[in-house]
Amino acid sequence: MKKYILGICVLVSCGLQAQKKVGELFPIQLIEKYNPQSDATIVVLAPSLASDNSYAPMLTTSLKYYFTDGLAFQQQENKPKIEVIYVVNALAPNTSQPRNSWEAPFVQDNRMYDPTGMVYRALEVDVFQMKTTHFGQQLSLSSQEETPSSIVYLLDKNYKILAIDKDYRAQGEQLKPLEDKIKIHLGLLKNTRPSKQTPLKIGEKAPDFLLEDVEDTSGRARNLSSITDKFKVITFYPAAFSGEVVSDFAKVNHTAGMSCATQIQLIDHHPAMREVEMYAISSSTPALLKLWKKALKTDRIIYLNDEDYSIARLYNAYNPLGYSNRATYILSKDNTVLYANDNFTFEDEERFPSILEELIKKHS
Repeated sequence: MKKYILGICVLVSCGLQAQKKVGELFPIQLIEKYNPQSDATIVVLAPSLASDNSYAPMLTTSLKYYFTDGLAFQQQENKPKIEVIYVVNALAPNTSQPRNSWEAPFVQDNRMYDPTGMVYRALEVDVFQMKTTHFGQQLSLSSQEETPSSIVYLLDKNYKILAIDKDYRAQGEQLKPLEDKIKIHLGLLKNTRPSKQTPLKIGEKAPDFLLEDVEDTSGRARNLSSITDKFKVITFYPAAFSGEVVSDFAKVNHTAGMSCATQIQLIDHHPAMREVEMYAISSSTPALLKLWKKALKTDRIIYLNDEDYSIARLYNAYNPLGYSNRATYILSKDNTVLYANDNFTFEDEERFPSILEELIKKHS
């Protein structure tokens, strides 16, 4: 059996453009510690992994689960070895502070603090301008300032740059293409997914598929067409472990773009959803989806794995860039399409409960 060693090096920077190009060697000798036995490396240049960076918790959690722990490779007999390294353009933390009170989880694995920007200069990337007090203590970004994006470098086992993402913010639209690039490089995925799809129209019968709930261990999965006693909501999303988890539904920022976490939590949370079957569908692995459900603390929505995007293509939800769009549907009890939206936004979410209630009244 062929073995793979992959290293992922993720650099989180101040959001300015990286000058190193794909195909060039990454200056790995500047990293304090790294594993030369990795099949691939992800280096993240980060302005901060503290509480002033709202996307840091999901950034570190997703990269750990997907790549360091190898849960994105659950179907492979021999998981590749992928290292994730954070290079933070900031002062090292005050060790007297409880780590989890201000630092994102999991970062203790492999991180390097580079307040002078040594690694950044070697990459010809402008350093993040941290604010300091006259005591030399690092200050957080103000609430009015958006945390700059990270820069992610994907490296092969010889530290040649395979890919660069200059605007990484831990969104599923970025995470899934990164996963695909790694799998294609290691020969675990063919770069030939069919993308031809036909939009669903209101009044059509919804395509049938197997409902394989990742929490159901009975082995008795049903088909969608067999459920004729309830209305159904089907929502597709790019990736597990992306976006910011909602802790207070009264404080959701509706001016921001829709994220995977918010999309699922808002649909699951609303009282109008209590009488319908709800399915959240993405390309993932059972292990990732079980952890994702636990992280979101949802009660009613059912998580389905669409590993090869076969369901997404039936519902015009597959994006050729390598993820599912936020397509969302309402189906009648006999599985007729009553509502079809191929790009579910915050504006759609605000109207969605009332639309659902009206459709249930009309078609009951």
